[in-house]
Amino acid sequence: MVDSAVGGKTGIDRPHGKNLVGAFHQPSLVLADPEALDTLPPRELRAGLAEVVKAAWIEGESDVAALERDAEALVAGGDEGRAARTRAIRRAIRTKARIVAADEGERGLRRALNLGHTLGHAVEAASGYALVHGEAVAIGLVAALRLSVELGRAEHAHLERLRSLLERLGLSTGWPSYTGAQLRGFLAVDKKAVGGAVRLVTAGAPGDVGGGLAIDREQVLSSVDGWCGG
Repeated sequence: MVDSAVGGKTGIDRPHGKNLVGAFHQPSLVLADPEALDTLPPRELRAGLAEVVKAAWIEGESDVAALERDAEALVAGGDEGRAARTRAIRRAIRTKARIVAADEGERGLRRALNLGHTLGHAVEAASGYALVHGEAVAIGLVAALRLSVELGRAEHAHLERLRSLLERLGLSTGWPSYTGAQLRGFLAVDKKAVGGAVRLVTAGAPGDVGGGLAIDREQVLSSVDGWCGG
């Protein structure tokens, strides 16, 4: 409802990488019925909220603050939960539709939508897709902020705010102990890879999201090794 339904990207996962086969094909209609979410297992509902957080962080302070106010309701049942999720869906669709309308082919602005996905996709593939996509995105979002702190693009307070919001939504944010060696192959075939570099979307405060910074792959993998066990 909040991500893959909007924007026209289609993709197929392969054992050696995420979304390696696909095309752009815009839908004739997108129908998002919040009542359908009542049929989901709690794990799937929580996973979807990772993409909601991503969109909010791209949009800015007001959207992140709204999620923080609604955090408990977003994972609750009943009318309160449905109302909170409806608000979140509307905001996320607004953000993605605005960005895609300006940059359908991902030549600039749309790259911001990859926030959390470079390392998130690598972790998802390394798990053999045992991780639900949103679970991997939550881990990837925190990883992107950790790298942003290391690169001087973000303050530690931004990282902790993001981590806190994701955890309030029931999502795990700890690094899952994959080493750089385990992720190297997945990062090498990532569709955003450029030679020996990883194109990573960095971020600071809500609304301060870059369009993709080319970082030496070995530098990223060295950071990953430093996170293992903590």
